Amino acid sequence: MLVMVLTLLSSCRSSSGDGGGYIFRANLAQNPQNLDPQLAEDASSKEIIMNTFAGLVRFSDNGNIEAYAAQSYSVSEDGLTYSFKLRENIFWMGIGEYTARLTAHDFVFAFERILKEGTFSPHAERYSSIKNVYAEDDFTLIFELNDPYYKFIEELTHTSASPCNKEFFEMTRGRYGLAADAVLSCGAFFLKDWNFDPFWHENFIILQRNSLNNEQERIYPAGVSYTITGDETIDAQSFKDNSIDCFVFDGYDKRLISSNSHTAHQSKAYGLLFNLESDYWSDYDLRYSLALMINREEFTALPENLSAAYGLIPGAVTVLGRRYRELVSDASLSLYDPSKSNIWSESLRKRNIASVENIRITVPDGFNGDLSIITQQWQKAYGFFCGIEPLPQREYDLRIKDGSFEIALVELKGAYNAPVAFFNGVTNENNRVKSIVNSLNTADKLSEAVSLYKEAESLIISDCVYIPLFYGNEYFIYKDGISSLVYYPFTRQVYFGDGRKY
Repeated sequence: MLVMVLTLLSSCRSSSGDGGGYIFRANLAQNPQNLDPQLAEDASSKEIIMNTFAGLVRFSDNGNIEAYAAQSYSVSEDGLTYSFKLRENIFWMGIGEYTARLTAHDFVFAFERILKEGTFSPHAERYSSIKNVYAEDDFTLIFELNDPYYKFIEELTHTSASPCNKEFFEMTRGRYGLAADAVLSCGAFFLKDWNFDPFWHENFIILQRNSLNNEQERIYPAGVSYTITGDETIDAQSFKDNSIDCFVFDGYDKRLISSNSHTAHQSKAYGLLFNLESDYWSDYDLRYSLALMINREEFTALPENLSAAYGLIPGAVTVLGRRYRELVSDASLSLYDPSKSNIWSESLRKRNIASVENIRITVPDGFNGDLSIITQQWQKAYGFFCGIEPLPQREYDLRIKDGSFEIALVELKGAYNAPVAFFNGVTNENNRVKSIVNSLNTADKLSEAVSLYKEAESLIISDCVYIPLFYGNEYFIYKDGISSLVYYPFTRQVYFGDGRKY
């Protein structure tokens, strides 16, 4: 089987004059756990599902939501009914002989599985707003909601909203999504081969162009070849060795980035996390005093991958296709106010403390930002010295987990594209923030949701348990001559269906 696959790859890796016909190469950090969209949770599974299934809608490369398996959709005036008209030229295909046309009934069955208690789908809560889903005819799908929900269309971009062919599902007899012959695809590609042995190093997944769908609408790549590495840290070397065509780079290497085609995505934030078990930092006024003295306008010598941050939520985060930071300026969240420097001395006096001593900021090795300007601002304002303690990543992780730090530089990185994904771990058990997050599930308008996000972000920052400092970039790097790959930050998935290689 391996010889056959290698022969296929060597014969199809070249591309035609219009960029079509190429087999893209990429690494997967882990073996997919389950290619059943209604159950899959891990990143590797979602990557394969996104390339092999066609959901109703999807995010475009510019962050807008666009129709995919749906030809069009409409929403009732009361926001309770969503009607989708499906394209009639999408087909199911797998490695066996079974084929079928995609219909609205496939989506009905998928959502019935998600919402059925016996399925134990981890995504049921995501779609809890659904009251009823049914097919009006083969190509008209209707959702009825319990209450208006501003984010319902965006929820349908998730891989769990992919369709499921009931007849094929029942034919697999409990093996659906667990082997190549138990996966039926309706997207740009189908699963040609899936080889994984935890005791063997030749582990791979091969996707091949869905020829039935290609007859209806051009699918440029011939396929995608994934190597299952078990270690995402080798991606950069694999790229340099010309073993893969693209990868996600989470660090900063100016030479690597500048010498290759890439896109930059401001998808993470860095800030100072205070240990509330500390004798000093359990005192709100002391934390607040430090936040008051950080003047980000003096962050003039930052490396290219960092920029000054007043808020928690980085620039790549969108809400219904609109950049959150364009809707809510983070400059409005600034706490900088040197006129309140007396709060520090008053707090020390009340606690009968002469000075703050032996304070260090714990930082992971490899962070390329300079924190000394912040410690100098504190020293100038309050006369106390704060050191910086760089640690190897493993030791740093243990110290954060154990709470063995006074102040630590901590990265915030959302597991999905939403402002609320950046609130985890920095809320200080704020009951008002919890209430706001719960209210988001019933918000019926974008303006209402944005207002709630802004209030929650402001409350977290004003608690001063976490002081935002920087926004950081990650980079999607790809070989020259490649175009039209779509990278999704946060989920770190790559869609190859429109890719070209010239």
